[in-house]
Amino acid sequence: MQMTRLLLLCLLLAASSVANATASDIYTFTPPAGWTQQSTAEHSGFSTIDRSTGAFCVIGAYASTQGSGDPVRDFASEWIALVQHSTGIRMPSDVRDESWRNGWQLLSGTGEVVSTVSGTYTTTLYVHSGPDRAFSIMVNESKGGCGNQVQAFLSGIRLNGEPAVVPPPAPQPYTPPADSAHGGVGKRFGEVGFRLPDGWNLLSSSAFAGANLGRHVELQPRNLYPGENLTVIVFDALPATRSTEEEMKVAWEDVVAQLGATATNTAYMRHYDLVDIARYPNGSWVAKGDGAIDMADGHYDMTLYIVQLNGRIIRVAAIAHWLKASFLRMSALGNPRFMTSIPRLLLDLDIQGQHLGQQPIQPANAKPILGMWNGISMFGGLLKETYAYFYPDGIVYFSSHTPMQGFLDLDREADLLRSRFYWGTYSFDGKSGEISLPGRKAVFPMRLSGDALVINAYNAPHDFIRLPSMNDYRLQGTYGFKLTDGSFANIRFSADSHFVDEGALKVLGHEVYQFTVTGQPGSGRYRISDYTLVLNYDDGRKFQLPFLGSSDLHSSTPGEIRVGMEDSRLVRR
Repeated sequence: MQMTRLLLLCLLLAASSVANATASDIYTFTPPAGWTQQSTAEHSGFSTIDRSTGAFCVIGAYASTQGSGDPVRDFASEWIALVQHSTGIRMPSDVRDESWRNGWQLLSGTGEVVSTVSGTYTTTLYVHSGPDRAFSIMVNESKGGCGNQVQAFLSGIRLNGEPAVVPPPAPQPYTPPADSAHGGVGKRFGEVGFRLPDGWNLLSSSAFAGANLGRHVELQPRNLYPGENLTVIVFDALPATRSTEEEMKVAWEDVVAQLGATATNTAYMRHYDLVDIARYPNGSWVAKGDGAIDMADGHYDMTLYIVQLNGRIIRVAAIAHWLKASFLRMSALGNPRFMTSIPRLLLDLDIQGQHLGQQPIQPANAKPILGMWNGISMFGGLLKETYAYFYPDGIVYFSSHTPMQGFLDLDREADLLRSRFYWGTYSFDGKSGEISLPGRKAVFPMRLSGDALVINAYNAPHDFIRLPSMNDYRLQGTYGFKLTDGSFANIRFSADSHFVDEGALKVLGHEVYQFTVTGQPGSGRYRISDYTLVLNYDDGRKFQLPFLGSSDLHSSTPGEIRVGMEDSRLVRR
């Protein structure tokens, strides 16, 4: 099927509005409202163009072809017919393979086209492969031309005979109460206000075929790794009439039934493990249940959050398909990228002006102890190296390790929801005070003694020393450590802010997720700020990890540096 005319013809058509579902030979779809349409026996094309900027988007829905039963072979055949013959692009980049519905697979691949007529644009082919048929959706898009319309179009595709899905009501704009520095777009549906995170789409139809989820909205992140799948469902509010345990039990059973799923057992032989995350002075609270469910197309991890605001309950379900290539049970819920964005979504939920969080009371005389201190304390029955970071607004971080990505630009409220044992508040009168850690139900007295801060944790006082500020510190030389096989993992720094990774970051990053940032060595520019080493790779990757000092901060060539959440010592080589 030679389709070189798709881009130009669709853009030149006179406008014609289409609003109803349109049928192909084996599937139906809903055309984007108000777009230009062109239909032939082989395909239906839809296009839009912003005449002020020239940005455009073209979606082509093609008739099905005979399938081979092999999704990879079907994708290769469709790519050659639809993309290679029209653009000359022989191989796609960023090929993704994921389960679709009813036993079908969805493979997608992208290529960049440079045209003298239309400029540079991307073409993406989505091939839906079934037991004996396959059909394709092709998208041509200039930068920013499609917005959320492609995801909405794909979500609306139904195989003939599948039950129709009523799309959820479109959320209305509203101004979230949370700090706008966190980004995102404010939305409201029913009683619930929420913030759509940057880099996420709001679906116009459900990602779960046949589900009966009631009044809700569904969110999905963009730019996932191949095989990743993650959907967050926010349900409308319900009356709060039960205890935390009862609310979670009923909510878990309801969501599993609404999805048409089957509950499975955790290692503790129960459907979910309940964690009471945080309770706030205004009466709001949030708890979560971690478990797994089975659906027709495979195994999924599910984390269900229960948020109480103003006497109402909001259920939020985060659901991700298990990754096929992983030797361990793993899903996108374990991707560090979402460990902050999902908690931040919870913090921005709003009912009648109330949301999670609290306004800390700023200590009047905290200046003598502000910043990072290092000592020892009891954790898990053992004395461990410990870090205490005092913020000016009365918040304290107290733990045997530092946050995985350091302290720079750390969303403290979101990190509290996933690391509640390490965050608390403090008071200080210039000489003494106390640390309060609600997650550990502990209060630790503290006092200044000369240059030391004595923290009495569990009736065991220990001296803490202040870690000096290392903002804009520069290094010169190669630092590393010996691996078990006798080889060395190194990283090279230069005083002009350049670095070259030679295997050290893969170890220091402690990345256990299937897709890692530091898996491959690289080079780029570095900076040190707020006890954090920031690495910007030349290929676009970015990685942060804690930087806790060196053996001589007055020298750019110290004998040892302290890097990573486990305070690893790297020796100059």
